[in-house]
Amino acid sequence: MSKQNYTITELKKELNQERHNIRRKLDTLGIKAINEDKRAYKTEPLKYNYQALLDLAKEFEVELSYNNSYNNVQGVITNVQADNRLIEQLQEDLKHERERTANLERLLDQQQRLSLSDRNKIIALELEIEEVEEEKEIEKKSKWYHIFRRKNRRY
Repeated sequence: MSKQNYTITELKKELNQERHNIRRKLDTLGIKAINEDKRAYKTEPLKYNYQALLDLAKEFEVELSYNNSYNNVQGVITNVQADNRLIEQLQEDLKHERERTANLERLLDQQQRLSLSDRNKIIALELEIEEVEEEKEIEKKSKWYHIFRRKNRRY
């Protein structure tokens, strides 16, 4: 469609956006209608020029599918810019994920070292307990042995 003036309904069809979104973008971009002051009735539709369509397409990151080379170039530029932003965002996300993975691997290694250290300490303490128990048993045996020995000598 290579006409020069567009209503909001036509802009809606061209850009595949909702009317209220188009109206808000027109207001935020400060784009005025061509016939805003020249309308006989306020109910007449507002008309916008071709540049408004291009500006809206750029804002909504929509590729216009016209045979007009200017539109195609603008659409391609818009697509390339959107692709570049997407690539940058994905690279940043990948960087954060790699950092997160490295951090998780570091924490896992630390946990494994601590677990091994704890296991070794537990084994050492168990060995100590066994040694102490053996010493107590030996002491008990020797004490009881001496007691029986003493009793036997008395008789």
